[in-house]
Amino acid sequence: MGTGVLNSGLLAGPPHMGKRSTCPSEPACASVQTPRPLRKSFLGAVTQDVQAVIVLELLGGPQPVARMAVTCREMLKQLRDPRSNQLRVSTASFCAVTPALLALSTGDCRQGASEQMALPKYLRIIQAMTFLCGLFFRVTVCLLASRSASTTCLPEAIPEVERALIKTLDGADIPIGFFQGAWESAYLTSDIARILVEEVLGYHTWNHPEDGRSAVVTPYALAGCLDFNNATNQQCGINETRLHVCVDCWSATYASVVEDMKETFPHLIPVDLGSMGYEGEESMYLTKDVLQQALDAEGLPLDFYRGYNLTHHNPKQYFDSIDTINLADLFLCEETDFYKPEAMADYARWTGDAAGVQMLANGNYAAKCHAGKWWISPQCRSDTSTCIPVITAGAGWKLQAMMFWSTTYGFPAAIAVANSWGNYVSIVSTTRSLYYWWVPDATFITQQPQSIVFPPYSASEWAQGNMRTAASGTYISKSVSSNFANQAPRVSSFIAGVNFELAELMDLLLTIASGTLRYDVACQWVRDNKQRWQEWLPIETNCITGFGLADAAGNFVMDRANATSCEVCAPGKFSQEYLDITGATRLCVPCAPGTSQEKSAATSCTPCQPGSYTDTDGRETCNVCEQGSYQTLEGQTGCTSCDEVRTTRLLAASRREDCVCKQGLIEASLGVCVSCGEGLYCPVGSTVERLRNGSSEARPEVLPMYFSSMEVPLETYRCQSHCPGGTPGSCGGGRVGRTCSECPDNFYSTGNQCAECGVALPVLWVLGIGILVCGIFSSYYLLTSSYTAKASVLTCTTCSFGMMVSLFQNLGVIQTVSVPWPTGLKDFLGFFQIFLLDLDSLGFSCIAGGPVQRFAGNCAFFFVVLSGLVGTAFLTNLLPRRLSWLAWQKYKTMSTIGQFCQVSFTTMTNIGLVPFMCYRHPAGSESVLKYSDVFCNSAEHTLMQLLGIAVLALSGAFLASCFFFAWKAPSWSGKAIQGGVRFLIFRFRPNVWWFGLVLLTRGPLLSMPAVAAPNMPAVQFVCLLGILLLSLQLQVWYLPWKAPILNLVDGVTNLLLVMLLAIGLGRLGPDPEDGPAVLDSLAAAISAMMMSVLCLMLVLAVAALFYKKALGSNDELWIMNLGKPPSSKDFCDTLTNFLHSQQHMQENEVRKVVEALCVYDYCDVNASIVLLNTELGFRSKLTDALARRRITSAGSFASLPAGSKTKQLDAKVENVAEKGVCHENNQDDAEVAEAKMELHAEETRTEWA
Repeated sequence: MGTGVLNSGLLAGPPHMGKRSTCPSEPACASVQTPRPLRKSFLGAVTQDVQAVIVLELLGGPQPVARMAVTCREMLKQLRDPRSNQLRVSTASFCAVTPALLALSTGDCRQGASEQMALPKYLRIIQAMTFLCGLFFRVTVCLLASRSASTTCLPEAIPEVERALIKTLDGADIPIGFFQGAWESAYLTSDIARILVEEVLGYHTWNHPEDGRSAVVTPYALAGCLDFNNATNQQCGINETRLHVCVDCWSATYASVVEDMKETFPHLIPVDLGSMGYEGEESMYLTKDVLQQALDAEGLPLDFYRGYNLTHHNPKQYFDSIDTINLADLFLCEETDFYKPEAMADYARWTGDAAGVQMLANGNYAAKCHAGKWWISPQCRSDTSTCIPVITAGAGWKLQAMMFWSTTYGFPAAIAVANSWGNYVSIVSTTRSLYYWWVPDATFITQQPQSIVFPPYSASEWAQGNMRTAASGTYISKSVSSNFANQAPRVSSFIAGVNFELAELMDLLLTIASGTLRYDVACQWVRDNKQRWQEWLPIETNCITGFGLADAAGNFVMDRANATSCEVCAPGKFSQEYLDITGATRLCVPCAPGTSQEKSAATSCTPCQPGSYTDTDGRETCNVCEQGSYQTLEGQTGCTSCDEVRTTRLLAASRREDCVCKQGLIEASLGVCVSCGEGLYCPVGSTVERLRNGSSEARPEVLPMYFSSMEVPLETYRCQSHCPGGTPGSCGGGRVGRTCSECPDNFYSTGNQCAECGVALPVLWVLGIGILVCGIFSSYYLLTSSYTAKASVLTCTTCSFGMMVSLFQNLGVIQTVSVPWPTGLKDFLGFFQIFLLDLDSLGFSCIAGGPVQRFAGNCAFFFVVLSGLVGTAFLTNLLPRRLSWLAWQKYKTMSTIGQFCQVSFTTMTNIGLVPFMCYRHPAGSESVLKYSDVFCNSAEHTLMQLLGIAVLALSGAFLASCFFFAWKAPSWSGKAIQGGVRFLIFRFRPNVWWFGLVLLTRGPLLSMPAVAAPNMPAVQFVCLLGILLLSLQLQVWYLPWKAPILNLVDGVTNLLLVMLLAIGLGRLGPDPEDGPAVLDSLAAAISAMMMSVLCLMLVLAVAALFYKKALGSNDELWIMNLGKPPSSKDFCDTLTNFLHSQQHMQENEVRKVVEALCVYDYCDVNASIVLLNTELGFRSKLTDALARRRITSAGSFASLPAGSKTKQLDAKVENVAEKGVCHENNQDDAEVAEAKMELHAEETRTEWA
């Protein structure tokens, strides 16, 4: 609560205009601060912060130091609360600060902060006097503090110990907080209200120590903003408000603030409880003395605007001249609203006083001023000495209106703006002048100012900028915090009834200004007007809006007889008006079914909106319709269910149209929900139109790897690639077709994109085909027709390349299985499709055309090459004798053809089976796996099948020939025809010569699963794994390759291939957590290992070839044999010694040894016997029979004919043989070889004949 005379005139300006300081340095007067020398002298150890808090508590808020000139006795009165007769602060705090307050009472804030730092001489004398006065105060205060009796305003007041607190939202008990603006009418009305709330209604209250600097901050304070006086950051919404009530609120001035709060803190907006009973009035005023003087002299009513007309009177004689006012106390015109261009333009437009304004260089209007500070009205513009001074403050409060009034009604006025609040008060108080003022206010109340009456306010004219009529009144109200009606309904109702008359309030303010303490004035009014304020008090059972009758236990009742109080209506109920003989009150009635109310203090129940319902009384909220039901009407008690195949996207459906197809169904034509089908994603609410449009987020769409057209969007096709899904008709990479597998005409596939063919690509293809043909036909001259049991370095190199090609073909076959390989691995496997003559990525379509033409080209390739090889052999034998060296020999030609067919056999069979690999689409049709835009059972497919059958017939004939050659190979050992089947047997050991059939058979078997089970990838993988595992088992068992390193490489690569297939099989099923990522990493590692093994083998083979040929070494690299074998000399010596040592062994001894051998040793001995027979010529009936299990090389003894036609050659061979099988004489070896060659040549001539 404020403190008497200290608060009079604290607000420097009208509440809606803000506060101006009385001194140039406003911060120096913003709060009470003790000059530093005085603090050191009198406070000692009391810190500046503690002192500031105590001063604020003592004086009720910051106040100008200039208004604190009070006597020690008056100070003591302020320190004592008349109602409690106790100090407002602790005795210790008061004893510490009293000397400082005495010193402050002698200070002058207007001297500025810098002057306060120095101690004037006259204050040194006051210091000594203050010390004695301070000692007196300490003793007096201690005596006052010891009094325990309490004092109240009303004799029948509710004792303080019986007063109640209100509760916050979190249940804490707090007093009711009063917020007051820093103007005297607010202080006075707050005091009156607090007395009644405390002593009559029985609540604890408190005043915030910081007053509102202007009315604009009121909504921030009542909203609980921590720094409500801050113009930029009020810190709202942090804590619940502790300020609840404001009276004398200039509400009209903060309407824009409330509008802003509706956006940021709508739940904190204060509640307006109605007018205070008076309005704020602003006008031009004069003192009562001047008015009375004019009336006494000539009956001139200067409080009426017509009294200033110079035609009949001279009102200037009752006022001072403008020269009596110091120009230093005034603002320059350019510093005020005189230079507000819109206002000055409106003035010139409506008054026609062009001479009173000027046009600035920037085109704006400004007032034309005398001496730079006075604006002169037209009536005295020619002689300023006849002007009546008119003073305002701020930036020019009501400046424009006073210009209008002066010009319109003939005032001889000179208007100026005081440059500070202090100067404004001083000028008005010491001169006879007209001035701007407002009521209620106490600044000049002792002068009893009278307002000048102008024509009544015209809102339309003011809205247009014409201010010739009186100013409008300002709405002044009572406001409470947003939740206060729930916290203290009786107090809220009481505040709503508070009202005063303006004249009544001004009389009270005059009493305060005359020297009576404000609290005493408020208390006296309460005592004198008991009947008046009793009308404001609420009847206990007269419930206000939002409340209802309740009994002593707090339960709501339906009549006044059982009621003792009013309680706020709980959620689920509403406050309904109820009339009885006592009057109007309210009941809390439960909401009926179909309605609800979620807020407290509601006045009605809200019907449940469409999409919701309630089926019981007293519901706080409505139940929303469950998913699958809807409600189109409001205020209903139930919902309607959708059809069986339909549901709603969300809860609370409000239309029948909200019933849409369930997930997995899609609305086709005629509103029928049909199955979505494979390849489509259909969330709830899917329709064919939404599928086509693809405009919303939760929309139906085609899944990746599927395609459907815009024309028939529900007919889906499974793609091999380049189907991104989404909107029907979408293909990736520029592809076209129903499976997005083809590029447009004159385009070819580069993998992910379609590229234009151009001119160079066909030329490159012709050049490439020429190179390929030359390579195939030149292979004849690179091949040899001889067979040796030992693997040469060149053989190892050739076999390495053969292994690589075979592996690449197998990888290409694996790629045909539909497995979700990761992108990188998929591209890696896709590369090997080239080895199956999938040449699309090389632009084959640019020269071949569509899929059928490309397939026909692949098929024709084999027939063209084979026909070319046969034709070349025929034509070269027709050459002249001198070119007979170019003639192709029969068996070598046969081997060349066999070599080509063997290398391309897997490719040939795969291509032949392509038309028979048909996979099924969700739409029911089938496509060729490799050419998915070719549909099975179509004319194109029939043509492809015929071509495939031709290729399969060719490959079948070749495979059958190979089986025949393998059967005859042992009997052809050492003969010329052996060179014709060399392609089949040259890579393998002599006793496993037939292993080429295993590799040949494996090729078509790997392609068969795609034919047998095209729609079952898992079955295909199982079959592929079985075929490869069987092949690997045979390879490990027989070790067929001539060189050990080849067996190792072949076994490792096949094992890695099996592991890769196992990973593919694992990716077909769902894997938890990180399973797919681990499998992808393993697949990448296995692929890298596979390539590394083959590359390493190639590097070793090339290095060995270089070592053998380029460096001329006779030794072999040990790595090729996985170790260093014994030298031929050591081996021959050991074999010779063994044979000599066994000459005298008896048959029964040998039999005993043989019978004791294990099966594996027995087989090894048997294989050794066969080897001795076939390679070294140790013949017998047994060895001749065993020889059919092995083929012999061209250089072996056994390969020589049994009956030689030339006795000399036979003798020569026998003669050489007698010298020892392992003799190292080079000349004899040469003779034997020469003999063999002659025999072979003779046999070849015989065979050709």
